[in-house]
Amino acid sequence: MILVHTMQGEPLYINPSMIETIRVTPDTVLFLSTNKRIPVKDSPEQIVDRIVAYRQRIIEDRRDARIMEMLDEGENNE
Repeated sequence: MILVHTMQGEPLYINPSMIETIRVTPDTVLFLSTNKRIPVKDSPEQIVDRIVAYRQRIIEDRRDARIMEMLDEGENNE
């Protein structure tokens, strides 16, 4: 989940996989795959940066889990 802020400044966590497009009209509006539109205070650049960071964390977590599995397998084979 990534953090965005409603137009009232309230924090809102959104699943970035649900975001189809981001438009500036002049407010930033998230268009979700559910056909919902969510106006937010955050800039498109901030949102994209958060999505990239979120996906990098997922990749790193998976890599770390694989390394731990390999280490566990190595200890079990000794």
